[in-house]
Amino acid sequence: ALDIQDYSQRLAQFNTRLIRSVYGEIQYPRQAVRRNLQGRLELDVTLQQDGTLVDINVAQSSGFKILDKAAVKAARKALATIDSEQMDPVAFAEYGDDDSNLVVPVPVQFLLTE
Repeated sequence: ALDIQDYSQRLAQFNTRLIRSVYGEIQYPRQAVRRNLQGRLELDVTLQQDGTLVDINVAQSSGFKILDKAAVKAARKALATIDSEQMDPVAFAEYGDDDSNLVVPVPVQFLLTE
């Protein structure tokens, strides 16, 4: 049994690893840079218990298809292979669905800086 602090810490670590791996693959589309497009979106990433990627859906759009597509592409590349050891039981408790999959929200922000 975990106390709430351990549970929260493990969940935060799982989320951080997932988000960092997605951000590590993001390529800001040149066309979006030229048009000065920025935005925030949220992906729903569905994983099996062994870490196999099932699906990626845009749960909340940035308002720009080009940014949404870039985020999905990055997530597919980053999460194509996840080591089953990275799949924390706490994540299953938090994000598990009826099909024994995890549906994890992954926020992505495209922000241009000077």
